Amino acid sequence: MLDGEEENIKSGQAFYAKHPDTRISPPKFVHGWITRDNINDLVMLNGMSGEIDLLSLDMDGNDYWIFEALDVVNPRVIVTEYQTAFGADRAMTQRYIEDFSMAKRNMAGQPRVGASLPALAKLAKRKGYRLVGCERLCFNAFFVREDLGRDVFPEVKVSARFSHQMAQYRQYIFEQNIADLDREFWIEV
Repeated sequence: MLDGEEENIKSGQAFYAKHPDTRISPPKFVHGWITRDNINDLVMLNGMSGEIDLLSLDMDGNDYWIFEALDVVNPRVIVTEYQTAFGADRAMTQRYIEDFSMAKRNMAGQPRVGASLPALAKLAKRKGYRLVGCERLCFNAFFVREDLGRDVFPEVKVSARFSHQMAQYRQYIFEQNIADLDREFWIEV
């Protein structure tokens, strides 16, 4: 588990230290600021390369850009958080900001951070993955590598993932504020 905040590392280590199921082989926590220029080195220096089972990507910010840059691992499944406010039609992501911190972002009336599901689905397709589903509250998307399980996990349309009331509410709030969209921060991909 890679994280740029030292307190998150300490908290994770303390949490897993209390669980008997992980005492023999606890998760490895690595403190380091993740950028698109260092992600591959961070991953390789910590013993991962080639095929892996699962990649979980949740950075509250540069997720799209890190996903795009990461190429030293070949996950079977990727789960990543996405920004629901843009809906099923806008392939949007925040601009890459190397030292981005959500705590410093003024988010009044704005979508918070990250990338829309259409943006992530387009990127995943270019990287050889298909969207197979989202959890019901519309925060996390699941992608499976194209060469695996088509009969079990067929591709789903991005538009089919926005029926939950929470997703519809977030889109409604965003539509009320679209004129104020920070066009210096958000870009279409």
